[in-house]
Amino acid sequence: RDKRPDKVQHIEFVFLAPDTVNEILTALECLDKLTGCAFAQKDGLEITDDKGYQRLGKQLLEKQPAEASALEIFAPSFENTKRKVRIIKAVEAYEVYKRLLNYYACKQLLDWCGIHKITSLSGLQSLLPVRNKLNEWMNIGGQMIPSEDVKKALKQVTSGGIDSWDNLHNWYQQEGENYTEKRTRHALAAFKKLTGKQLNNLDGENIRDLMDEAYNTRKWLSEKVYESRAKDFDNPFKTMLYDNAEEMKEVLGSMEDNEYIQFEQQDLAAFKTRINSWKKKLK
Repeated sequence: RDKRPDKVQHIEFVFLAPDTVNEILTALECLDKLTGCAFAQKDGLEITDDKGYQRLGKQLLEKQPAEASALEIFAPSFENTKRKVRIIKAVEAYEVYKRLLNYYACKQLLDWCGIHKITSLSGLQSLLPVRNKLNEWMNIGGQMIPSEDVKKALKQVTSGGIDSWDNLHNWYQQEGENYTEKRTRHALAAFKKLTGKQLNNLDGENIRDLMDEAYNTRKWLSEKVYESRAKDFDNPFKTMLYDNAEEMKEVLGSMEDNEYIQFEQQDLAAFKTRINSWKKKLK
């Protein structure tokens, strides 16, 4: 997708970037709290703090999904209005968010292995960063940079440490070169927050399970992309614009020839190959 001849700037194109992942983690905590509040109000439980609601909601969403689905969950302050805002399909959303976070962690794990030419479980465990931080990120011209690094650069600008446009551009380029490692550290921290586990402490079987789950999620995403594109060919309000199917195919092409569908299928196949290759190394 990136057709720039000179890729100096590391523009992030994927939807699961560090800033999006942080928003997903926030959404999980929000669902925990709102679900806990709904259950507490229904059963007349007295809970005094948000952490208590979150613990209760997390227990329901992860261990008692049927009971959580039966709740009427409302979100105060979501809108500037007096009407009630109801959260529907909280359990389904919770599960999708968790799947996406696991996929994010696995993808960064595979990228790290490729960059460092890791070929074994022991090599992976020894080379994965241990001290990782779930930090905030900023989108600086399409390039993702941790917020604390941006603030440090701004202080250097005001203090004279960065005293020219060339120096600022060099800092920006260096941040692009460091992005993969910082993103990997962020993924490890996000995985620990989600599961309570360190990725570099998992054994081969656990990592294989993570990779299988990641592939299933990637396959599910591709299927949803296909279903979404198929609406252009099946929706009666879109097909009515053409006299017949032949004319529509002449204008839109076929589903099989759709460039994005082909890209998705190729990307899914490449991801499956990477997964299978690494699963063999972990045996």
